[in-house]
Amino acid sequence: MICRISIFLFIFSLGLNTFSQKEFLIQDAFSKENLSFTKVLPSQEKPVIADINGRFMLSVFPQQVLLRANGYRDTTFNLTEDSNNVLQLFPVQQQLQEVTILPGVNPAHRIILQTINNRKKNHPMENDG
Repeated sequence: MICRISIFLFIFSLGLNTFSQKEFLIQDAFSKENLSFTKVLPSQEKPVIADINGRFMLSVFPQQVLLRANGYRDTTFNLTEDSNNVLQLFPVQQQLQEVTILPGVNPAHRIILQTINNRKKNHPMENDG
């Protein structure tokens, strides 16, 4: 009986070690807001996307993780089981070029006028083709 219990505990403890996962949180470095839907590209696992609260889980350690978020600098972290759970990304300021919109003729109006002018020609009851 004691042998069965010890074997069960041994197998159970092996299962805990192999399926241990660690949860990480992704935040903005300045505002400390959670960054939802960040792309997480680990070196030894399949890529994942962080959830709406900025959380994701990893099970293999140590490994490198590349984080990509829109409006933030791509950052690589070296993660171990003892590393901090909060990963912070720094925002990147982007310079957009100026766009000038000039008034002119709407190209859709030309198509609408051609349709009206050819309505008898393209009428389904008039066309025997």
